[in-house]
Amino acid sequence: MSGFTLDWKGPRVAEDVREAATEAIEETLDRAAAIASALAPVGTRPRRGKRLSQSIRRYKTRHLRNGRIIGRWGSRKRHARPVEVGPYERPGVFYLTRAARREYPRLSGRVRRGMYRRGYSP
Repeated sequence: MSGFTLDWKGPRVAEDVREAATEAIEETLDRAAAIASALAPVGTRPRRGKRLSQSIRRYKTRHLRNGRIIGRWGSRKRHARPVEVGPYERPGVFYLTRAARREYPRLSGRVRRGMYRRGYSP
């Protein structure tokens, strides 16, 4: 064989992808939570509406053994779901859905930027 040697960097590349994906997911969820907080309705009871917008947050990102990265965000308030989808015959506000639809499509670009920052060309 010729004098060609292969410098296998598979584990390092996999770790870089995982770090870039984690950063991108966290940034996306932070922004979605901020947008949802701004879109959350105040309603007729200002204190209750204010608590709803303040309750929206991002939870800790988890890494599973199979390589999956799980990021969660939202509100734990009991009345968050009825406000989102609408109680009974009234239409919902969809503040969480609108925030997700605005930010989720940007996730792949954020992963790409993270890889570019780590020295991988587009």
